Amino acid sequence: MNDYMLTNTFTGISLDNFIHAFGEDVGRAYYYASSVQREYLGNAFDIMDKEYGGAVNYIRNELGVDIEKLKDIFLY
Repeated sequence: MNDYMLTNTFTGISLDNFIHAFGEDVGRAYYYASSVQREYLGNAFDIMDKEYGGAVNYIRNELGVDIEKLKDIFLY
């Protein structure tokens, strides 16, 4: 979660910048569509837990990703 939340810092996304560039309503809309929020990832994990029994099951069974193969490729 902490790495995810650093996305806004490293991309320079800020609500003030969007409001300054596009006005209050449009700026807020662009900001929330372009930025990361703790709730976004938290909700995604909650849904994966509830609907699929966790992130690993979702990735393996719903996305069809071979996790063991990925481990072999990326982990030494």
